[in-house]
Amino acid sequence: MSFKVPLSLTEWDLPRTFLALINTRSSDLAAGELGVSVATLKRRMARLEDVVGTKLYTGYENKFVLTDEGANIAALLFEVDDILSGIKPSLGSWQFTPRPTFSIWMMDVLFELFLVPLIQDNRELFNRFHLVSRSGEMPEISQTSQHDMTLAHYGSDSTHVINFALGVHEVGFAASPAYLHENGEPTRDNLEDHHLAFVSDYRIIRSLWDGMEDILVKVGSVIEVDSTAACHALAQKGLHFTLATQWSSRGNYEPCSALPTVELPVYLSVHKRFLNLPEGQEVVDIICERGREYFQPQAGVC
Repeated sequence: MSFKVPLSLTEWDLPRTFLALINTRSSDLAAGELGVSVATLKRRMARLEDVVGTKLYTGYENKFVLTDEGANIAALLFEVDDILSGIKPSLGSWQFTPRPTFSIWMMDVLFELFLVPLIQDNRELFNRFHLVSRSGEMPEISQTSQHDMTLAHYGSDSTHVINFALGVHEVGFAASPAYLHENGEPTRDNLEDHHLAFVSDYRIIRSLWDGMEDILVKVGSVIEVDSTAACHALAQKGLHFTLATQWSSRGNYEPCSALPTVELPVYLSVHKRFLNLPEGQEVVDIICERGREYFQPQAGVC
């Protein structure tokens, strides 16, 4: 089977993009290695498929699958790249040796509080990887396999994943001094007079914490926001009371002692493929060691 090839030298970025996508099997990682946006990468792939006149792949991320035509073209391009690299290494312009990569999913509230200090204290190790961090609503169990690691309130039941128990995520209601001065302390008896702001991430614990659902039903008003920073801005201005952890309440909020708290288990779920990477076990050991120090209940804070 014959295919048309790009005639313009500028279009050699197209096969380079295709091979980067094959090597990483991730549009995010391939775009990062190439130094372009994901949108640019997708435009290049659409252009390449137009040029060769066939569909090259289906799906994305871990579901990335080459078509028969795509596999044939990829084999040809890798062969050409080997020939060019043998003549002069710099001619193999679209081949690269990617850094080991791993993706980790965690709640947005934990990114700044847990992951950033961890990376800061272990920069030499983490700089050897291409790290992709994801956050947001809790993924379903079936989706966690898309990530090398998941930091969540439950472990995965996949046979391809190893779960590590780290400790507890302690959550309770708290208010800033400004809110308490203006509105007094929220209790079960006066909730209709109070105003609650919380981050969308916390919706995931409603099924694990009956006390939260009771508050949401009885409180006078509720604002739900996607941004942790926006939520804390509302709370620290004294406009709302909020949900706080055993870390975020320090120095910023006073606990609403008359309202319920909950200790949620925390698990690090690691895909076995990551443990086979160079230094993969070292990364897991560091996260587990720090996590078991970090995810400890601290009575009286929340």
